[in-house]
This record gives sequence, structure tokens and C-alpha cells, in this order.
Amino acid sequence: MSLDAEAGEGQNVDWWVCAYGEQSGWWSWVYTKGWVSGVEVCVQAPLLALSNFTVLEGTLSPDTYTFFFAVDDNADGNPDGRYMDSVQVNIAAP
Repeated sequence: MSLDAEAGEGQNVDWWVCAYGEQSGWWSWVYTKGWVSGVEVCVQAPLLALSNFTVLEGTLSPDTYTFFFAVDDNADGNPDGRYMDSVQVNIAAP
């Protein structure tokens, strides 16, 4: 994933990296823990530009996943979806 922080650089924000699998439900990537079940904030930290930041290394079980990346400028631990993007990935059984 990548992000251009523009004028908001340095502002404290909630960072969200979540995935929803049709069979496996919600998962969140939490800084220092990795992937955990449910929806949790990744980290509350200042906004900065990112490029080529990898959050998934390994394999996924067969499912249809939607990965979400969001930045919430109201750093309160609750997602508001103001700045969000997503991608859907289909993993087939071998």
C-alpha cells in the first residue's frame, strides 16, 4: 500500500488496515501484533507519506477477501471511513 500525506503530514491519525473474508470474517493488521481477528485500529500515529509498505506476507486460505486501507483524521479508535480505499482478491483452492 502507499499514501501521499499532502498537507496533513504530521497530524495525529488512526491508521486502519483490515480485511474481510466471506468465509473467514474480519481481520485487522495491528502494529506490533500482526493480523488479529476483528476490527481494530492498526496504530494511532502522525500522518506520513508511505510507499511500498507490505502488510501481508504468507498464504491465505481460499476465500474472497476485501482488503481495506483507511486513515481517520479523528484519532479516536473508531473508523469513520473518510479516507479509504479497498481491493477485492479471490483466492482459489489449489
